[in-house]
Amino acid sequence: EQAGVEALRALADRDLGFAGRDDEVWAILEAEVRDRSHGSSILSGGRDPLDHAINRRCTRALDAVLAFMAYEFRTAGSVRPEALMLLDETLRLDGADGAEHRAILATRLGFLQHVAPEWFERSAEVLFGAQAPEGLAQTTADLAVKWGRPNRWLHEHHRDLLLNAVLR
Repeated sequence: EQAGVEALRALADRDLGFAGRDDEVWAILEAEVRDRSHGSSILSGGRDPLDHAINRRCTRALDAVLAFMAYEFRTAGSVRPEALMLLDETLRLDGADGAEHRAILATRLGFLQHVAPEWFERSAEVLFGAQAPEGLAQTTADLAVKWGRPNRWLHEHHRDLLLNAVLR
């Protein structure tokens, strides 16, 4: 299953298409993201949530979902609403699950802002504000600073979180 998800991600990254089976591909990816029964393959020594996320099936599937969203945006000019609902769901996760899912999203803030600007604005308080599960707004900012590309919006709207991340 994991190899299949990786193959779907590679096909999406290369815009090779899915022979009219985009809905089937979406269903596979969505199911894999929601299956959080497998932990990270890192048993100890992980430095931060991204270390664990890139070694966990559900968060690797979330990364594949982002590739699929990019493919749909490039080929159709938009992303499916179900993808945005799945992102909303992952932002509501708390604890280590929430941190690991946010690790994947934090590295792609600019992409998300580009392909889904309305969703991004609507979700800003859950990403970085008071609506984020406890401690995860700062975690998201920390991950964005450490692993993401510079993001003007984040600097303009959540400077305090960025300064906190940089100072540590």
